[in-house]
Amino acid sequence: MGKSTLFNRLQATQRNMDSDSHTARALVSEKSGTTREGKSSTCKLGRLTVELNDTGGLEDDFLAEVSELVQKMRNQMMCKVRDSNIILFVIDAKSGLSPIDSSLARLIRPIIPPHARTIVVANKAESESMFGEYVAECYDLDMGDPVLISAKQNEGIDDLYERIIVELEDAERCLEPRDGAVVDSSVEEGNLEPDNDHDHDIVQDDVFPENTSTETHRPHNLMYQRPIQIGIIGRPNAGKSSILNALISEDRAIVDDTPGTTTDSIAVNWDFHNHKLRFVDTAGIGRGWKRQTGAMNDIGMETLRTINKSQICILVLDGAHAFRSNTLKFPSRSEVQLGNEVLDAGKCLVIAVNKWDEIPEKQQSRFRKGIHACVDSSFHSVKNLPIVFVSAKEKANLNTLLVNMISTYRKWNTKVSSSRLNDWLEAFVARNPPPWKDGQKQYPKFINQTRSRPPTFSLYTNTFATFPENYLKQMRELMKEEFGLRGVPIRINLRSTLMPKPGSRIRDRDVARWKRLGPAQAAAVDRIRKSKRRDLDHKDNEID
Repeated sequence: MGKSTLFNRLQATQRNMDSDSHTARALVSEKSGTTREGKSSTCKLGRLTVELNDTGGLEDDFLAEVSELVQKMRNQMMCKVRDSNIILFVIDAKSGLSPIDSSLARLIRPIIPPHARTIVVANKAESESMFGEYVAECYDLDMGDPVLISAKQNEGIDDLYERIIVELEDAERCLEPRDGAVVDSSVEEGNLEPDNDHDHDIVQDDVFPENTSTETHRPHNLMYQRPIQIGIIGRPNAGKSSILNALISEDRAIVDDTPGTTTDSIAVNWDFHNHKLRFVDTAGIGRGWKRQTGAMNDIGMETLRTINKSQICILVLDGAHAFRSNTLKFPSRSEVQLGNEVLDAGKCLVIAVNKWDEIPEKQQSRFRKGIHACVDSSFHSVKNLPIVFVSAKEKANLNTLLVNMISTYRKWNTKVSSSRLNDWLEAFVARNPPPWKDGQKQYPKFINQTRSRPPTFSLYTNTFATFPENYLKQMRELMKEEFGLRGVPIRINLRSTLMPKPGSRIRDRDVARWKRLGPAQAAAVDRIRKSKRRDLDHKDNEID
């Protein structure tokens, strides 16, 4: 199945190589039954600190009865299942579901803890067969939607990580008190946070031991209390309405091969993993949509209003058209402009490459690598945008699209404590000495987060207008990597620690300049001007 290969792949990150985490590589062989006892390892998976447990494969019931070794392997596997928060149920995507897989599912389903979550992992789904011939059989296990990966080729691991995050959030929300449940007496009315620091959610206690200082801008039950606004945008005939219908399993939007079928926005409410979602399907807009007049201009303005009201936008690209036309510019200029409108507004952007089933399997691997390279070069402001290859017609990979949306929304709401930010800033400055410009050293002094959605930071420096842009860009990219903000827009506002000289003569033009540098400078200017007025009033009284 590739359980040991996946075990090794999850440990093979740069953070595990640079840290003191204990890594233990499992023995991998083409021969089945190589793993018996299974290894355990504490490592870093993204921002999570997890304990991985590899288990031996399950044999049939007859062999378990006659072999004491197989019975011990089964008992050890069941003990690890009872002690786990996340169970990765690995199957072979090439050979399909076997009777042993069904037997194992029936065996472990009664012993799964209430707070635990099970994820079906379809391994060996390489790019040439990423949808898999037997993926539909995964639903017979009654364990939810599968995640397609290739542990050997390192494909789909990011999707698996995002799915783990979403499942942990669901487990955390299930532990929250329902209506009529007993609430902790330390939580007062109107105050959603307990007085003590002992959170009882499984995410922070079990898999976030290092990140207790990182908290969201608002409690989880408020973050998802209102529906998440999701806009579906793109060019005509890209498959926006087809994706909407496939997601909600209902023919809500009219679908036709003729471009421009959708002429008005359509809003649909839907639930996914207890998350309230509100999809807004928009009309397709093409080249020069900002310069059009009449109906095309109205469609463009309606799309812009949808972007401004949305929190997540799905940019739908027609992968089959790009493959047939062998275009060198993908996505097109209008699609890049539309995506930049989303990023400039500070919203989340998820790219869905539709009609992937129309591309020959032998060409999918090469074409997918080319799409990743083109998207990274097209959107300069935000790197590592989530890209999901879907087929609305076959309803393939739509669950991965939804998981990426929820994960991106979660990052968009991240709030990082000032102490953790400044510890990182101190280490960053030590590794990357600040440059000199105009005979002065440009030195960052302090940083804090002023808001989320999108994450916005204020960086206080000893200069303002001359701070080098390339140094700031390097800082922004490393911040995304350190605090798990890859794929979402972040903003860094410069603030200067320079102060106006006491007793100096300040003109109105100078007052405006100092106030632009930050609230501390504005307060200092007000104090100087008030002291000047007091001095003038005192002189007038002496003359009188």
